[in-house]
Amino acid sequence: MIKLYDYQKEQIEKSKSRWFFQMGMGTGKTYTALGHYLKHATDKPHLVIVAPKAVATSGDWSDACEAFGIDSFEVWRTDDVKKRRPQAYPYWLIVDEGHKFKAYNSQRGKAIQKLTREACGWSMLSGTFANGKFKDDSHGGYALAGGKWEDMSNFAIITGLVKNITEFRRRFGTEVSNRWSNYPSYKYKVKIPKLSAWWGSVASDVITIDDVQELPAVQDFVVKLPKARWKKDDMPIFETNSEKRVWERVNSNIKAKSEWLHDFIEDTTDGVVIFYNFNAEREVITDVLSKFKDWTVKNINGSTNELSEVKKWPRTALIVQVKAGGAGLNLQGATHAIWWGLPDSYTDYEQSRFRIYRSGQDKHTTRTELVAGIDNDIKQALDEKRDWNESD
Repeated sequence: MIKLYDYQKEQIEKSKSRWFFQMGMGTGKTYTALGHYLKHATDKPHLVIVAPKAVATSGDWSDACEAFGIDSFEVWRTDDVKKRRPQAYPYWLIVDEGHKFKAYNSQRGKAIQKLTREACGWSMLSGTFANGKFKDDSHGGYALAGGKWEDMSNFAIITGLVKNITEFRRRFGTEVSNRWSNYPSYKYKVKIPKLSAWWGSVASDVITIDDVQELPAVQDFVVKLPKARWKKDDMPIFETNSEKRVWERVNSNIKAKSEWLHDFIEDTTDGVVIFYNFNAEREVITDVLSKFKDWTVKNINGSTNELSEVKKWPRTALIVQVKAGGAGLNLQGATHAIWWGLPDSYTDYEQSRFRIYRSGQDKHTTRTELVAGIDNDIKQALDEKRDWNESD
């Protein structure tokens, strides 16, 4: 049987049978959710687990269920909620990366409403409910910090507190209008104390990686590389600014990044995860790694997930497309994470940072970002905790 950390036991103990766990990357949400299930579902009903595609196919949830002695379960991909039904009733529901279901009027959002309503109990897991903007204000309440408070609406519908977005707005907002316009516009100003009190009654404390003292230290490095110099004739003609920006990101400095990666791999035997954005980057990374015949190279991208083929991590490199495998995967077998190119989404970036540095890691770990040319603009945006866009 798995032994839980004290902070996990504490959150399970204070939970109810229908509960949101606000736990950041690397804090052991999987084990916490299964512990929650065993506490409240004493008769161990059938378990339905909904997780992002890369996590659902990795086998992590299946391994965890086996470790907890749970036999009756099924694992769905996130979008399966729109078309699948549980194989057995009654059932208990666990929703991994629950922030993906915040859109109350989407097919996915409506499907999760029905699944939670029919389940005998459930938990939703995420460190980024309301896009990570709804956070503990250190005074026993919560603050939005500029976030969209209406992102919480579907979670209120899921709990049965309200029936729709209109009722949510009226309950947690004050209607205001633009009196000076010939065409008055109406909107709602959030009632923070009221929203805070409700959320505190259905959600765990905010748990971040800093709260888990058992984890070893992680060192972060930013490798600044010079911008590549191109001759005018070397640059293709672009039909759109987007095409130009992608080209600049891919070609920020291929030569310098390749040389750095070659030297790094040459000097280590530890497992490495390399994050990238575009297929052209993956091809370059693969070419560099092909020089090391004693290394195993595997991939995770939109069409491939070879994580289950990683039998041992020493001298293994896992090349991961950020959007396909940056969230939810347990990669703590690796020691080093490298960002060949930074993603333009802050959420994707933050999720990917905690793939190797997470609960269960027993080694010293490093995270290294390779930054050249336009990467510097993206890095600045991410450091400011915002998305980068082409107009920056």
